[in-house]
Amino acid sequence: MTAPRVLDLWNMGSAGQLWPVLFQAFPRLGYEESDNPMSRLLSIATALALAQSAIGATVGPPMGPLQPPAPDNATAPGQTSVRDLGSGRLQVGCVTLDRTRRTVAFPVIVNQSAGPVEYAVVTPTGKIHESIFRTPAEPRDLQIAFLLLGARPVNARQFDLDPASTPPGEPVAIEVTWQRLGRSSRRSLAECVRVTDPPGRLAEGPWVYNGSFIVEGVFAAQATGSVIALQEDPAALINNPRPGRFNDELHRVNPKALPPRDKPATLIVRLANSPDPHASRQTPSSTDTPPTPLDPLIP
Repeated sequence: MTAPRVLDLWNMGSAGQLWPVLFQAFPRLGYEESDNPMSRLLSIATALALAQSAIGATVGPPMGPLQPPAPDNATAPGQTSVRDLGSGRLQVGCVTLDRTRRTVAFPVIVNQSAGPVEYAVVTPTGKIHESIFRTPAEPRDLQIAFLLLGARPVNARQFDLDPASTPPGEPVAIEVTWQRLGRSSRRSLAECVRVTDPPGRLAEGPWVYNGSFIVEGVFAAQATGSVIALQEDPAALINNPRPGRFNDELHRVNPKALPPRDKPATLIVRLANSPDPHASRQTPSSTDTPPTPLDPLIP
């Protein structure tokens, strides 16, 4: 069997047909119905990482504006490491997924603490001049993690331009956590954003995992470094569904909700219909920053 195109891998993964295809395309992985499910997940993740090395090499030349950058700290194609952390958790590169809680967590650091922004999270090769956070996580590793949790990318290169519409995809909740004086502080991602019209904080609510898209063999999120967009961007993995997403002057950083600029933090994305690990959290100490619940999710 001819190895499937990378686009086919992503599309079949979103349709729940990924494992049989990978088994046929990568027979050296081995597969038995009696295999441990975690072993199968590790095999899938490894195969996806290997398949990623084919991007831009086996499917023809990429489009000019989406040609992947080659930063000094980029992970070489096919070099993504996958580790079984136990208890339903996997680590893909620097991304951690939890099958029980259906969460994807990855490191971030404050990139911009004032001024207008169009993105919540980008990689170092993304639009760092207009993003609140930046992350060393590779978009391809994030995509692998989302696929392993059963998320379904829509592969849409353009969204409906009607402000009343919602970008296609799956609702997710997003929060940022960090350690403060030995205690855990956390904020919903919406708290980190102010809006100018009307003045105030960005409305709470779900974000949308759309999963970026692949065109002529190039994974757009990897090429552009776009992870979470405030202003509509189909190339990003996750988009802001709120009506103001078309206004490039609307969003500002809310510095009061951010971790210290040089403080490592973790961004956690939780898929819909997932248990909230903080639901039974006890009342924090008066010296701790009060926790903020995750954004409500659409059923």
